[in-house]
Parts: sequence; C-alpha cells; structure tokens
Amino acid sequence: MEALESRARTRYPVAPRALVAAVPVCYAIIYWGLPFLGVGYPILVALAIFATLTAVNLVIVCVAPAFERRADTLLQAWPALATAFGLGLAEMLLADYIRIAINLLAERLAS
Repeated sequence: MEALESRARTRYPVAPRALVAAVPVCYAIIYWGLPFLGVGYPILVALAIFATLTAVNLVIVCVAPAFERRADTLLQAWPALATAFGLGLAEMLLADYIRIAINLLAERLAS
C-alpha cells in the first residue's frame, strides 16, 4: 500500500484523495451559491458555453493546414482564434434559427 501511495505522490501534483474530496464542495458551491448571482448566473453560463464552443472549434481549426503550426505564441494565433470565434458565433446563430423554426412548427401543429 505504501508503494502505491509513494508512486501516486510522484505522478500527481495534487493527491487524488483531495480531488475526490473537492467534488462535493464544488457541487455545493454551484448548487447553492451561484444562484445568488442573480442575472449574472445565466450570463456566466452562456459565457462558459461560448468559451467551450470556441475552444473546441480552435482545436478543429488548428488541424487545418492553413493554421497548423503557424504561431509560436497565443498572440500570434489570432487568425485561428478569430476563425474559431466566428465558427462559434455561426453555430449559436444556426442553433437559434433551428429553435425558432421548431417553435413555429410546433405552433402550427398545435392549432
């Protein structure tokens, strides 16, 4: 058992037990604390979703030969970042149009 713990100490910067113990604490903060932000909570959620979309799109964009290994720093990668941001905007706009079309279809079918 001691050999496993010593190996775990060398591989992980934080003990795995500490990470497991942090899960209920983070859950409690999110479940009971964040709703006190009021209108800031949905804005924060929307920004987190958009940041996730941009990060995933950045991975996809950086696979393209036009952007692959062109920048040494993140500041030099602004064309790839702008493309990923634009793709994220297009995805959100398309999702909104699909939502509107489905709502219109549901209204027509209901009447």
